[in-house]
This record gives sequence, C-alpha cells and structure tokens, in this order.
Amino acid sequence: MFINYNNNYLLKSQSNIIKENQKELRNNIFNIIFYIMMLSVYLKIVLNSRIIPINIIYTSFILYFSYNFIKNIKDFKEFIFINKELKSIEIMIFNKKILKEVKEKIDPKLNIKKITFTEDIKKIKEKEIERIVDSRRIKKEEERKEIEKVLEKPSLRKIKQMDKLKELKGTLIKKDRIESCMNWVSIQKNKIITTNYCKDRFCSICSYIKSFKNKIIIEKILKKLEDKKLLFLTLTNKNVVGDELEEEVENYTISFNKLTKKKGIKENLNGYIRKIEIDYNKERNDYNIHLHSILLMKNYKKNYIKKEKWLESWREVKKDKSITQIDIKEIKGNNKNITEDIKKISNYISKENLQQNMYYTDEVSDTIYKATKYKKDITYSGEFKEIKKEIEKDKANLKEENKIISYTLLKFWNKEENRYIN
Repeated sequence: MFINYNNNYLLKSQSNIIKENQKELRNNIFNIIFYIMMLSVYLKIVLNSRIIPINIIYTSFILYFSYNFIKNIKDFKEFIFINKELKSIEIMIFNKKILKEVKEKIDPKLNIKKITFTEDIKKIKEKEIERIVDSRRIKKEEERKEIEKVLEKPSLRKIKQMDKLKELKGTLIKKDRIESCMNWVSIQKNKIITTNYCKDRFCSICSYIKSFKNKIIIEKILKKLEDKKLLFLTLTNKNVVGDELEEEVENYTISFNKLTKKKGIKENLNGYIRKIEIDYNKERNDYNIHLHSILLMKNYKKNYIKKEKWLESWREVKKDKSITQIDIKEIKGNNKNITEDIKKISNYISKENLQQNMYYTDEVSDTIYKATKYKKDITYSGEFKEIKKEIEKDKANLKEENKIISYTLLKFWNKEENRYIN
C-alpha cells in the first residue's frame, strides 16, 4: 500500500477502499467460526465410524473445510493489518486538517513549526472540540430565540383568552374545557404551529377561528355565484324575556323554514345561508333575536317579490301582525364593487356575537347558553350547501397533500409563568 501524505484525495480514496474491505471482516469471522464447527463435527464422525468408504468421503470434507479455514485465517490477518493502516491514515488526514485550522484561525500566535503529531495532537484535538462545542452552543441559542419568536403570537392569544375567561359569567359554561384550549403547541421544522383547540362556542380563541373560517367559506361561495341573483334578508320581531328566549329561537327556525316553502318563494329559491343572532338589552333586561340570511334566487326578474310581500309572508309564518319591518337588499352582480359587497356580507353573517352577551350576569349567560345549546351557528341549504361541500373537499385534499412529517417540538402552557415551557 502506497500513501502520499501531500495528496488528500489519494488518502481519502485509500481510506474508502479500506472501509469497503472492513465491511467484509464480519463475514470472515463468521466463516472461521463456521469452518471450526464443521471440522469438529466431521472429525468426530470419522473417529467414531468404522465404515471405510464413508470415512473417505468425510475426510474429503475435512480437507475442504481445513483449506477454507486456513484461507480465512490469512484473510483475517490481512484485515487486521488493513484496520491498523486505516487508523493511521485517518489520523494523518485529521492531523493535517487540524493543523491547517490551527494555523489560520484558532491560534495564529501558536508556533506551528514546533508542533509534532506525537506530542501536541491532544492539545489540537481539545481546541477542535472547543470550537465544535462553541458552534453548537451558538446554534442552540439561535434556535431558542427563533422558537420564542414563533411562540409570541400564540402566547399573547392564550393570555387574552385566560383574561376573558376570568370575566365570563354563567354556571353552565364549561370553563375547564375552555381553559384547556391551546394548552400545548407543537412547532415543526417548517415553523408551522399546531395546537389543541377546545372547540367551545364560548371560547374567545375558537369562536374567532370559527368566525374567520365561516367568513372565508361564505366569501368563496358568493364569489362562485356572483353572476346569480343574491338577496340579503334580515328578519326580526319584538324582544322577549329570558323565560321565552329558548322557545322563541326555536320558533324563528321553524318560521323561516315555512317562509322558504311559501308559494311564490319556494319556486324562485335555489338555496340559502341562515344565521340567528341574539342581543341582550341591559336597560330593558330582555333579548332581541334577528335572523340574517343570504338567498339564491332564480327567475327573479320574471317573478320579482316586493318587500311588502316578504313582510306579509313573515307576519303570516310568525303569526304576528304587529311586525312592522324587515330588511331586504340585493347583492348586485353587475356592480363594480361586487367583491367589496361580498366581503362585507360575508363578514357580517359570519361574525360571532354570542360571547359578548356572556359577561353580564350568571342568569343572562345561562339563559343564552340554554337557548343556543345544540343549535347550529350557520345553516346552509340547496346550491349553497353543495358548493360548501366542494370547497371543504378541496381544502381537505390540499391539507393531505401538504402534510409534513417532520421533527416536532412540543411546548406546554404554564399558568403560573403565563408562557409555554418544555
């Protein structure tokens, strides 16, 4: 074997060849053990057997295994020698590399001429280790700062949620469940944060997220139908007291369903988006309910329905002649500002207003909780419902495609310290 100390490439190529040979060492050891076992078996058979023809056959096997055994012993010695060569080559490569770094960067005042491989190699290795440790420490500090920056927004959101939770009234609201919201976050390598959400409608975090998602969905639906005839209808009635609220909310849903099935409306309706809102009046100690809906109409020019007809139909289904007004307006498709109108309507119908009523008294909070329990925030029907399914399907597919399986750092919320910790 020829080694050129001044040629790094040659050294490395020789090292690679040796490493390849080193992999065969295990097979060599296995073969030696195997041949020893076979020799001992056949020798025992020959010594115990008196049948000459069979002994001749077994003797040939013994000779074959003996030959291979001796050959593998020679190969084993050669491998041992190669391993020693490998270590010496690696040390030479390492020494040359470290000496160069010492000369240029680590310690320019160090007298390189006086350094020898045998006497000062330990010192050089220690310096190299120090350099590696320092670089790792710096990298770790940079990662810590980066994680803190990523956690800044979720931490602020969690702090605000905890502050609002303290002010929340009511004996029926599941405060323990809300408190568990965002109790841990995981940070992936791509800086995407995932966390646990309680999905409670009275949680400030979850209600905001739900409102935002609904806004995006409604906006996309209306954008697809902007060339169709769309109406924005708001229905209301007189205020009710707390004992009547739950029944009245149910009555609004039933009455609206009857309204959409009335003659003259049913034939022209292709679907709707409906939402019921409740507002508490502190001065009067009663509740106002109003229903917002977006209606998709067909043949509207031919079968135009006047505002008076809408009002009359609402009175009939509500069985209340005292209702004096409704609000209905067209979301104009030929308007230059159609995009702004769609955004405005989407924002209006998707906003969450329930939580703002939950800070007065326990009685008010419990009344609204009972009235809205098991009720959908927003209802979709007809063509609106079909488009919503398509949007959610596309979103689910995209989420699956973009799924990243990577290193995740987990952090847990500490109530005492008001921050996420490991």
